[in-house]
Amino acid sequence: MVTASGSTLAFDAKSTTKVGFLLLDHFTMISLASSIEPLRMANQLSAEELYSWSLISENGQPVTASDGLSLTPDFSMEDSTSFDLIVVAGVST
Repeated sequence: MVTASGSTLAFDAKSTTKVGFLLLDHFTMISLASSIEPLRMANQLSAEELYSWSLISENGQPVTASDGLSLTPDFSMEDSTSFDLIVVAGVST
């Protein structure tokens, strides 16, 4: 996969790809669900843990989505572990 900056992302086919979802206040829930569901399905269809994911917030405190639901993250930005990929779930304008 080639990123917008032209660099190439290489994922080790023998290990689990660790994905972090950085949740910004008032993020859209559909963006989060639409990002996690293909990862979950890939794990299910392969019968392997190809992907794992964690939720991240700026300070580790719960984050409220645009639909009013509040999610508690696994990590703060400061305490987060290393990820192979970080996806930012932001605000829709």
